[in-house]
Amino acid sequence: AKAAPAKAAPAKAAPAKAAPAPKAAASSPIEQLDAALVFQSYVAGFVPTAADAAAYAAYKDADVSKLPNVARWLTHIASFTPTEQAAWGGAAAAPAALRVPAPKPGKLPPKPVEEAAPAAAAEEDGDDEEFDFGEEEEEEEEAAAPAND
Repeated sequence: AKAAPAKAAPAKAAPAKAAPAPKAAASSPIEQLDAALVFQSYVAGFVPTAADAAAYAAYKDADVSKLPNVARWLTHIASFTPTEQAAWGGAAAAPAALRVPAPKPGKLPPKPVEEAAPAAAAEEDGDDEEFDFGEEEEEEEEAAAPAND
């Protein structure tokens, strides 16, 4: 008699390999602007310059739905009249003390060191009262007013 052929074990499906993540494309200038505007109000720092007027002209019709900082900046720059924009000075860079470079992707800037607690300063000057809201003036006025007998 013939032996029945052995059933072949079902082949296990190989686990699907995850597709490699696409390499990050170089940031476009508008994406770089969005990153910079996280830390500064204008293109060149903290005051509007001709660079803002030029960038506004270039990006005012761009799709900024995924660029919240550029969207906010565009709305702000649009609030200035063309005459005001024309009066902005050259694109001189902000003073070094005011410039904040955009962090590298995935990195946050360091948190500032916190100052000493304000409560400690109040204890040092011996002032135990928090606020008097003009109570002393009221007391002085009452003392100066003639008594109505």
